[in-house]
Amino acid sequence: MDGRWVGENIVRAAVHTDPHASAPHFLEVIQEHIVLECAIVFSHFTGCDHSLYIQSEWLAADRVLDKPRYFNLADTGAFLRLR
Repeated sequence: MDGRWVGENIVRAAVHTDPHASAPHFLEVIQEHIVLECAIVFSHFTGCDHSLYIQSEWLAADRVLDKPRYFNLADTGAFLRLR
């Protein structure tokens, strides 16, 4: 990330990583910039008990799964920011 968007609000963050990318690092950088009532979407996270192929996205999604600030929509990879 080159920092061009630093200080900007994010209305939707689509996280689609490969086995070599760090979804937890990406989440760390963007989660405070997600606008209220907007979402982070993990393309390979398919529920609380598993993910498709990419463990990195499951680890990142697990970091916001129990936070009251985010609501997991219907046990999918979409997390809506509530606070």
